[in-house]
Order: sequence, then structure tokens, then C-alpha cells
Amino acid sequence: MPDLLTFIVLSAATYRIGRFLVLDSLIDGIRDRFYPWLTNPEKLSTFRLKLADLLTCAYCITVWIAAAVVAFWSLVVADAWIGWGFLLVWPAVAAGSLVLWAYIDDEG
Repeated sequence: MPDLLTFIVLSAATYRIGRFLVLDSLIDGIRDRFYPWLTNPEKLSTFRLKLADLLTCAYCITVWIAAAVVAFWSLVVADAWIGWGFLLVWPAVAAGSLVLWAYIDDEG
């Protein structure tokens, strides 16, 4: 299980990756091409529509980014799989990053 400082760093990393994917202008061109491709009425499916929703919702994508960040931390940095603790740490890190979203970016 991570200590408090590790938890804060994981939450901040999750927030930053999520903000980069959803809002930052560096990848606007990619987002501007990718989103219309996902929502193309000729090829629209439930999967594509849900993926488009996921990629434009800061709160939605943060949960899955938190899973990846915690998995990376536990396997690479901590060099040990945390097992069932993952199911506790993952939502906690997601919640911590959502607090940052609410505090820093009210547009998310």
C-alpha cells in the first residue's frame, strides 16, 4: 500500500494525464480528427459512441487512467503487485485526482 506522499503523487499524475488527454491544446489537432471519426453517423455504434463519451469526459477517463497509473506504480516502481489492495488504491487515487479536477479545473 502506498504511503500518503505516494498517494498524492499518484493522484496528481492521474490528474495531469487526464487533463492532457481531455483538455490540453497540445493534442487539439489529434482530438479534432479523432472525435468526428468516432461519431461518424455512417459508422456509429454503441462502442464508438461510448468511447467518444469516455474520451471527452474528464471524470470518466480519470478512473481508467488511475487504474493504469496504480498498476504501473505497483509493478514497476514498487516492484510488487499489491493484489487485492489494488482494488482499494485504484479508486482512492481516482478520487484524489477528481478532487484536483474539481479544485483546479471546474470545466472538466
